[in-house]
Amino acid sequence: MHVTLWGEYGIHCCTFLSELYPSRCSAAHIAEALGIELAYTHQILHRLRQGGVVDSSRGPRGGYGLARAPEAITIRDVVMATEGDTFRLVCEHRPILERCSSPHRCGLQEVWSELRSAIDAVLEHHSIASLSGRTPVGEGALVQIGPTARESLKKEQERGDK
Repeated sequence: MHVTLWGEYGIHCCTFLSELYPSRCSAAHIAEALGIELAYTHQILHRLRQGGVVDSSRGPRGGYGLARAPEAITIRDVVMATEGDTFRLVCEHRPILERCSSPHRCGLQEVWSELRSAIDAVLEHHSIASLSGRTPVGEGALVQIGPTARESLKKEQERGDK
């Protein structure tokens, strides 16, 4: 499994939006708060929207928001939307040997399939809410990622008032 910046930033964007849920905010606000280039943030949000993880609307109360409650969005959902897969099997995507595509495959495909299932199970087990601190992880410890969204949104609004 190789999670690229698409996946990593996608998770951070969703965690940020979960702290605002059900409210929305602009891509520019997300980019500034997380320190991600705006053009890149737009691309990530586009992938997340195409994957049904976030939605967007235009207008004064528009912007980006989670398409479902943070508890209903798994890390696997985000990785699938941003990366396209969690663990790509060479046998399926780019066979390297003739026997990879024959009915008499080597035993390695079974191992890789089992590994993908294990990875998917772990990613399905954790929701965006668990990363944002909305739900406990483990023995009462909370995992916090990035700045608190509500604090950064408040600062953004205060700068606009001046």
